[in-house]
Amino acid sequence: GLWLTFAAGFGAMIFSTWFITAQNYTVSEAIGTTFNIPFIVPSVLYVIGIYIVIIGGIKKVGKIAAFLTPIMCGFFSCPAPSL
Repeated sequence: GLWLTFAAGFGAMIFSTWFITAQNYTVSEAIGTTFNIPFIVPSVLYVIGIYIVIIGGIKKVGKIAAFLTPIMCGFFSCPAPSL
């Protein structure tokens, strides 16, 4: 339907501007530096993940948030291991 057209257009805009978004760069830099891989790899995966969420709609966003929130809380609550 019409929403799919808008979602695809919005996803295309996100995909076309992946290299200028601050959040994408920050995530790509952190993952790329940590695992010693080119920044383009996590950047493209990040954009594809966002695109899938957008296409899935608000219910998909809710499901993903419900899954990730306890995991994030666990990571944030655990103390960092000493190096």
